Amino acid sequence: MSSEQGHSICPKCQARFTTRSLYEHAHGAHLGTVCHFPGHNIILQVEDDQQMVKELEIANKDCGGGLVGGKYRCRWPGCEPHEYSTLHNLNRHLRTKQKRADSDATNTKMDHDANPNNLPRYFKQDNPELARAWTAVCCEKTLRWGKYDCVLQVTESMRPFPWPSIQQVLIPILLDIMRRANSSHNEEVRRFRDLSANEFNPQDTANWTEYFNLADQSYMYLLNDYHTFTSIDDFLLFWANSRDYIQQLELILDKLKPATS
Repeated sequence: MSSEQGHSICPKCQARFTTRSLYEHAHGAHLGTVCHFPGHNIILQVEDDQQMVKELEIANKDCGGGLVGGKYRCRWPGCEPHEYSTLHNLNRHLRTKQKRADSDATNTKMDHDANPNNLPRYFKQDNPELARAWTAVCCEKTLRWGKYDCVLQVTESMRPFPWPSIQQVLIPILLDIMRRANSSHNEEVRRFRDLSANEFNPQDTANWTEYFNLADQSYMYLLNDYHTFTSIDDFLLFWANSRDYIQQLELILDKLKPATS
């Protein structure tokens, strides 16, 4: 995250926000292209949050939600009944559900990739060492997401406690978890890159350069001084931006996995 005159920049879209606005943006924007409302299988050609919200409204209404008896109801299957006084508040809730479901879908894809049966065929038949290296990368990806989710849950659970105590005791521990998770993953990625040097096309050099340049930016971002955080929301913003770095890195890494032959 870079900042200028009290503003912060979203690492995904480069838009500029105040600290509080960027926190809300990180938790309710970039909703993906697949509508995850159960039973509503819509895929957008490009990411368009405004259109996605419209699709969520339609899906919710089809399930009996929307404006009912003067209140706006959520009918996302499996979600506890929620009612809101305005459509804006209902849509904010649906955005949160969509964002969370999109993240879960990303994690499921990583679990799929980590299955040895889903490795590219030549990995399994011609280069078992490379197959093991790719599996290690995928496992570290899954472990890192698990650790990031734990950091989020622990942080949210600490809201009732005074911020100075959280900042002095808890935040350094959580930052260390995040840093170690990223370092472990990148160590396996470097090992995979070294082993796969003869397996990829020359043009993939640009992707590797892009990956490690961004990985270095992510590393430097995690070295930010936690004493500058003034609240839990500041730390959660930091967490969300670090998470966005990871998602961008994994998009690049996907380009470097050969297609199954």
